[in-house]
Amino acid sequence: MESFGFSDITVVLLVGLINLVFGSFVGYSAGKIIRKMNIDRENIRKDARLAIENTKKLNRQIVGLGARWGNQSENAFREGMAGILSEYGFNVEKFREVDDSGIVIGHPCEIEIDVVVKNGTTFLVEIRSSITDWDVFRLENTARFYESKSTQKADKIAIISPYIDQRAKDAAAGLGITLYTDSSDFAEQYS
Repeated sequence: MESFGFSDITVVLLVGLINLVFGSFVGYSAGKIIRKMNIDRENIRKDARLAIENTKKLNRQIVGLGARWGNQSENAFREGMAGILSEYGFNVEKFREVDDSGIVIGHPCEIEIDVVVKNGTTFLVEIRSSITDWDVFRLENTARFYESKSTQKADKIAIISPYIDQRAKDAAAGLGITLYTDSSDFAEQYS
């Protein structure tokens, strides 16, 4: 075998030196890369938490806007119906009373319901953007509360809403509460 003029010990020392220099460099670089990756991972976590927090905040704002829109729509519809009905001889008023004993929802609160009267017949009307079975039971309790506080009996109880879930429909049918979910319901009833 031909020798290049280096002794075996020199070759071993050179290989060791090369490994030491490049190994340290690679190790240093790898350590630096790992630290950078850890910092990047933590920044991504912070950004993700911030994005989730901002999404929740935006969702609350959208829900609030929707609720406000629903209330304004209900009030506009209520005022419009009151105006139209009064032109045809109906008396429309808002019944407001404090339920000190908690008859309606189990604790004291202010109760309100729309009351429509014509020729001695009293209608209690709830206008809402959506109705659940709980709303139906609350309305039934409101009707009993109204009758205990006024001199009039509720001859008819009605709900006007674009969305009434099936359990609410079932509850209303069991309690004799009339539901109006779109204009065709009203037209069929009075045509």
